[in-house]
Amino acid sequence: MADKNIGAIIVVDTDEKVLGIFSERDFVRKSIIKGRSGEETKVGEIMTTQVLYVEPETPIPDCMTLMTEKKIRHLPVMSKGKLVGLISIGDVVKAFCARQNSIISQQDFQIGQLEQPCIIGMPSAATLFAIPNARKNPFCGRDSFKSSFQF
Repeated sequence: MADKNIGAIIVVDTDEKVLGIFSERDFVRKSIIKGRSGEETKVGEIMTTQVLYVEPETPIPDCMTLMTEKKIRHLPVMSKGKLVGLISIGDVVKAFCARQNSIISQQDFQIGQLEQPCIIGMPSAATLFAIPNARKNPFCGRDSFKSSFQF
């Protein structure tokens, strides 16, 4: 497992029925701490047999909650009684962060749209002075742009 950078494996029988999950944590807590050597310990003796799982449709926040509450780092994904995958807490955090970043980007865009000037089609002050007869105020019907302000 260490050579392949794998933190947990699912143990299945010949019919692919899930029998348990074996993790680095199982090995450390149930083997090394109890003074057993890795060579003499069988996976079936120390694997976790009460396997919690989720379905592919399970929302990511629900996976995160389950993993946090049960203090587990790996969660099998089952569909119609068949193993279809295995997710880690790292997978869940990455997906959760990606979703949050997407929401933030959408909100930033919406805020940016709301901050745009609401006066659509009105010329800017520079435009008033760049075109002929620009001194005429097209907005309040007065002849002089200056006359619309009291100085």
